[in-house]
Amino acid sequence: MRCSGGRGRPSCSRKLALTRVFIQQPYLAPWLGFFAKFEASDLYVALDDAGHRRNHLSRVGLREADGRLRWFKIPVGASQGTPINSVSLPSDLRYLAKHLRGLEVSYGLVPEFEAVRHLLLHHLDPCRHGSLAVANLAIIQDLASLIGCRTPAVVKASSLGMKGDRNERAAGLLRETGATSLLIGDGGALEAHQFAAMDIPIERIPYGTQHPRYAQIHQGRGAAFMPGLSVVDCILNVGTEACRELVRAIPVEAVSSATVVPARSTA
Repeated sequence: MRCSGGRGRPSCSRKLALTRVFIQQPYLAPWLGFFAKFEASDLYVALDDAGHRRNHLSRVGLREADGRLRWFKIPVGASQGTPINSVSLPSDLRYLAKHLRGLEVSYGLVPEFEAVRHLLLHHLDPCRHGSLAVANLAIIQDLASLIGCRTPAVVKASSLGMKGDRNERAAGLLRETGATSLLIGDGGALEAHQFAAMDIPIERIPYGTQHPRYAQIHQGRGAAFMPGLSVVDCILNVGTEACRELVRAIPVEAVSSATVVPARSTA
């Protein structure tokens, strides 16, 4: 196994000791709950070979100037089910310029805006990254650095060659990485009871049901607080330091496999 070390963290060898593993697709500039798991883990296994689904990994929620939901969307145009490490970024960057102008109107020129703008321009350049998966992962790592999160070691699932359905692959990934615990969210993205025989404890950060509130400038314009948006919304509203504290607001808890809600079928 080859793992790339995060900033300030060593690269890993075949197996890591005391490894809390977090397994998920690399989303586009994901929400605070993703970063809570990312920071709390020792190893992030990026499912870079997951199948593409329309409006799933290529878009993220932000807000319009009037407070309405705004989708920041990459027009990738890939077929359903195409592995996201084979989904190319669009060569026409007019969509990105339009989104960035919209962000400027929605959030104003706050101190963090230029850093976010540069980060997105840098990583969504198709000449820099060969696929949506690589670009999303790079954005995640740079956003974590921007807000000062602890960054785990990272390994791409495609490099481990695991086969089978979602749960079979996850079990193989846990064995291959030498996991001592599996970290999940409160949606039960994996059927965790299937891992009981592996003697791997399941841990959870219930961010979805305990989403902390923060000041959103759109509330001053009569709009209600909107949870679950991109971490970019948090950065542009309250700054990087407060955002980092929000990432850490919900502690990790041990859970029984019997209490984890099985994932809905994707068939």
